[in-house]
Order: sequence, then structure tokens, then C-alpha cells
Amino acid sequence: MVEVSISSNAQIGHIVLRPNQSANWQTVLLIVSLISFVIFCIALYMASIGAWLVLPFSGLEIFVLVLANYYFLRRNARQEVIDFSADSVTIERGIKRPTQTIRFQRYWTRSKTIPPTHPRYPKKIALYCKNQQVIVGNFLNEEDREALAELLKDMLKTPR
Repeated sequence: MVEVSISSNAQIGHIVLRPNQSANWQTVLLIVSLISFVIFCIALYMASIGAWLVLPFSGLEIFVLVLANYYFLRRNARQEVIDFSADSVTIERGIKRPTQTIRFQRYWTRSKTIPPTHPRYPKKIALYCKNQQVIVGNFLNEEDREALAELLKDMLKTPR
């Protein structure tokens, strides 16, 4: 998902890049709770008819379900912010707060679309300045990558 907040006349602003999320934390918590309830009911029934060994494995199953959902939601919570000021381009990456910050001089910064190495791989979009290159939006789908490439091309035009 590409969110744009740019001043049209000064070409100053920022672009926020996030992966598409099909569900939020509350929805996943509800679904995991319902599945866990069903697993627990089945495990209690099995224990009541004498198959008590099902209880620890159902608990392990619920734990793995919660852990897998946490991992994927945490992975999809990351974001990248590309900030354009009058003289610099700043790329910040992180989950809740920026964990990596890269700053380029705006005049020397260019965007480049890197073709895929295999027909099934997606193309990559990179910002580069002099000898440093940073790939942005690795988690975006193809339509969002196209939109990002056009936005970066417009924002990094030489005449400012």
C-alpha cells in the first residue's frame, strides 16, 4: 500500500509504504480464539472418553497457531517512509519506530527499476546516490510498485 502526502508546488513531503494486510490484530485474535475454543472442546471430549494424551498436543497446537499468526502479523507491520525535503531524501524502515535511517542528497538521488532475474520474480525499485543503492518497497505488489516507480520519477526530477 502506498500512501502519498506531497506538496505539489514544492515537491516536499513523504511516501509511506506498507504491505497489504488482509486482517488486523483484533480480527486475527477473534479467529484464533474461535479455533482454539473448538480445539479445546474436542480435546476435552477426547480426554473424557479416555484419550487424555490429546490434551498436551492440543495445547501445543494452539500455541503454534498463536505463534505463527503473531509472526506473520508482526512481519506485515513493517513500513518504509521516504521523506523528501528541499535538500535531502530520507528513507526510514522499521516496525513501530525507525530502526534504519538512510539519508541521500536530493540533487544526486535517482530512482532505478531493476528488472527481475527470473520471469516469475518481481522487479525491484531502487534509490541510489553516487555509489550507494537502497531497494525500497520489496513487499509491495506489482501495481503498487508501478505507482511507486512513477511517484519517485516525478519527485526526483532534476529541475526543482
